[in-house]
Amino acid sequence: MLQEMEVQIEYLNLPLLALISEIGSRDYLSDLSFLSECRSSVSSGMDFPEAWERAVKNSVLNYKREEKDKLLQLGANLGRTDTENQISLLNMHISNFREFLDIAKKQKLKYGSLSFNAGFLLGCMIFVMII
Repeated sequence: MLQEMEVQIEYLNLPLLALISEIGSRDYLSDLSFLSECRSSVSSGMDFPEAWERAVKNSVLNYKREEKDKLLQLGANLGRTDTENQISLLNMHISNFREFLDIAKKQKLKYGSLSFNAGFLLGCMIFVMII
């Protein structure tokens, strides 16, 4: 989503409402329900930072607290500066979310192997108890 926003700002120089509408209409981003909620709130007259904050806080997706904080920070600053600063802001957030993704992958590997090992040991114990 953030990379798509960066491309739209850098090459098309879209205003904020058009940017949210464009991003929200992408099929591969349809899981991000807060985008459509934000878009409808902005089109009904609400200020973008307030609409973004409300949409992210009401999101049904299970974000960690740090992820929600970064999304809220992005919405508070997006659209308030010139194009170059918005692109820099998006690049910073992209790197932050890549770090979150790397941490999640490491945890999946760590705890995924743990559950496999626990299941294997439990299976061995049941086999020994049967014999």
